[in-house]
Amino acid sequence: MNLTGSDLSAYCIGLVDVGLSRLPPEDTILDERPSYYGSILEHARLLSFGREVIQRLVTDVRIQDAAAPALLHADLNKRNIYVSNDDPTTITGLIDWQSSSIEPAFINADKIPDFAVPGPLSHDQAVHRNAEIYRQAFDAGMKGLVPKLFAAMTLDDELLRPFRYCHRTWTDGAVAYRDDLIRISERWQELGLAGSSPYPSPTHDELRVHQEELERFNSARKLRRDLVDLLNVAADGWVPNEHYEAAKVAQMQVYEQLLQAVGSGENACERKQELKALWPFDRK
Repeated sequence: MNLTGSDLSAYCIGLVDVGLSRLPPEDTILDERPSYYGSILEHARLLSFGREVIQRLVTDVRIQDAAAPALLHADLNKRNIYVSNDDPTTITGLIDWQSSSIEPAFINADKIPDFAVPGPLSHDQAVHRNAEIYRQAFDAGMKGLVPKLFAAMTLDDELLRPFRYCHRTWTDGAVAYRDDLIRISERWQELGLAGSSPYPSPTHDELRVHQEELERFNSARKLRRDLVDLLNVAADGWVPNEHYEAAKVAQMQVYEQLLQAVGSGENACERKQELKALWPFDRK
């Protein structure tokens, strides 16, 4: 059974409403944030267009076919999986399984566990190769055991991104969702979508500003990935209790080293402020 018609539309528009509910009041004084996060009004504007785009997408048969209800653990990463001491191939339990939910399969189509994500070849080729094998095994498992999810995983990702991030714009930044809307609009006809995109094409100046903010956003994401790899912590900064203090000291050492590397030359103050704004972890 798939979610179709009014049920699917109501669910997806509800995601937009969640995004809107997370916006603070317009008169809120905000802490300093990088420019790519955008103003409150910009978030509201993008989500308004996102609502229109989503309302059109849910009428597409491909989205409807990928909307089969699926029960899935939301965080199948290594830290949440217990295995048997006697047989490492046997899973004995999952942490936080209560957070699992039934949602349209395409909502989880991008959730690849960390054990199946190959790291940089330059770090450890054996680990990289193992992750490649795990990814193939994961894909085979999804195809054989959860075919409705695997079918959603084969869809063009740009068809799904407007659903995936609309409820997280205030966390991720306006530029991320704006980029999703621009990209699907540019490929609207190529993707075989009916009519024309509800999102208006940006002007030359708007596109230039967007590209500058997107570059800063991507730099921030790269900084987080590099720190996660260097500090050996989870993507969200999680670290076991017994390693917390050491990781906290290590990340502050890296931060101070980067501040020193900025130096004291021209625009140094501006670059230091940018580093502070982009730093993904708590510096306290």
